[in-house]
Amino acid sequence: MKELTYRLLMLINENKTINEISLELGLSNKQIYNLITTIKNKGLEYKRNYFSSGDIIYSLNKEIGESSNLPKEEVILTRSDEIELKFLVLSDLHIGSINERIDLLNKSYEYASKKDIHLIIITGDLIDGISFGGEKKHTNCIDQIDYFFRIYPFDKNILTFTVLGDHDFDSLKYGIDFEKVLNSYRHDIVTLGYKQGIVKIKNDKIFLNHRIRDSKANFVKEIHYDAIKGETLALEGHNHMLSLYQSPKCYQCVGIPSLSNISKYNIPPSMVEMTLNFYPENGLISNAVFKQLLLEPEIVKFNKLNLDLSRGKEDIVLERENEIDCHHKVLRK
Repeated sequence: MKELTYRLLMLINENKTINEISLELGLSNKQIYNLITTIKNKGLEYKRNYFSSGDIIYSLNKEIGESSNLPKEEVILTRSDEIELKFLVLSDLHIGSINERIDLLNKSYEYASKKDIHLIIITGDLIDGISFGGEKKHTNCIDQIDYFFRIYPFDKNILTFTVLGDHDFDSLKYGIDFEKVLNSYRHDIVTLGYKQGIVKIKNDKIFLNHRIRDSKANFVKEIHYDAIKGETLALEGHNHMLSLYQSPKCYQCVGIPSLSNISKYNIPPSMVEMTLNFYPENGLISNAVFKQLLLEPEIVKFNKLNLDLSRGKEDIVLERENEIDCHHKVLRK
């Protein structure tokens, strides 16, 4: 075994974070990830443990995975005294379309770094796909995905959790599984599968959803209500606007606006800052606040959505912070 590989394994066994290992070995995060991939190809199976600080710690995976029709779950590990967590929530980036806004995507990462936000959630459509209408920067799927990896931001202190939407699913029509490619090249982008996935935080869950309508998508199931019982908070992409859906199946779904120029409602690109508060005694979400932020020419707070999860679904306040010329509505079902 090469000395570098041996030192890496020792540091992993000492529960060092990726950033600590990077300093110790003088390697970039990408170089460390490539080395871990080589080790995994020799039969050692490692899993990633994600922390609210943005850190990643690898550990040996001694469990045999089991296939399931339920949504994939990933855990964000927190300190016991953390009762408030901030996220940026993005959706519908459509990278590869002429309507992409890489400048605003970079601006969102800069905002997260400045505000000490280590967690980003994306509710689908990272890439634009090839089969859909609209002008593309690349006319084949491989070039579009290569382009995605060249321009998508990286910050060693930020983790991104994402589901994949219908435009991401389009890659499968060309024999390319975008989820597997993401898992092979970026350990800071945590994929939760196509259409739907779950992020577990403390004793609660956030359900992520993005519509996929494709007759060949047999493995993409409808929403699994049995996996999101109770007051679970759901975030949904695809609709390109901040919206609220109240479901009879006992969950509240917040629609996330698009961070691209693709919008059905003439709404400027925007992102959402989400603040979750937890009950210290049981680790359940007590309150969720969503601030819709317009990004150009300056970052401006536009709308604020306050969900009080402690007293039921009727305690919902939508506050408009700044008037702009666009269509905005709250949908109730």
